[in-house]
Amino acid sequence: MKIFKLFIYLFILFILINIIKSKLWKLKEYYKIRNKRHCGGI
Repeated sequence: MKIFKLFIYLFILFILINIIKSKLWKLKEYYKIRNKRHCGGI
């Protein structure tokens, strides 16, 4: 039972990490677009 609980915990943690990563990636893309508009560069 302990191993099963650990597995569920790791699975939830994995999902949370993926959500955070995708949000950070979207923020990065958003800032890239904003910087392009302002600077006309990279």
